[in-house]
This record gives sequence, structure tokens and C-alpha cells, in this order.
Amino acid sequence: AEHQVVPHHLVFGLWALTQHYADFAVQVQAIAGRTLQDPAFFEETVENVQRLVLDGICVPAAEAVGAPSAP
Repeated sequence: AEHQVVPHHLVFGLWALTQHYADFAVQVQAIAGRTLQDPAFFEETVENVQRLVLDGICVPAAEAVGAPSAP
């Protein structure tokens, strides 16, 4: 199957993911118990946003080299 993300949907997703932390900082703090002012939580947030984005748009290594994918 083709693994493709339409660029404008990528922009919308990035915008939503990142803007959420600004627009809903009170809710983020209520749920996580921390804010982005906490260096550990900031780093955790960056790593998770990166993982969400990159895992969503990158072709798995096995697919990239033509290896059969898992069922």
C-alpha cells in the first residue's frame, strides 16, 4: 500500500498538535500535572510530538527496502 500524506493535512496536523499546548495549557496542566515550563515535561512533549509526526509520515524501514511487511 502506498504510504503518502497530503501536504496540507500534514500542516493541519502539525498546527493542531503544537497549538494545542498553547491554547489548552490549563487543561494540559490539569491532566499532566505539569507545564511546558518543566524541562523534563517539555522534553517529553517534544519527543512525543516528534514520534507522532515522524511515525505518521515516515515509511517503515522494511517497506523502504522492499522487505515483505508483517500481516
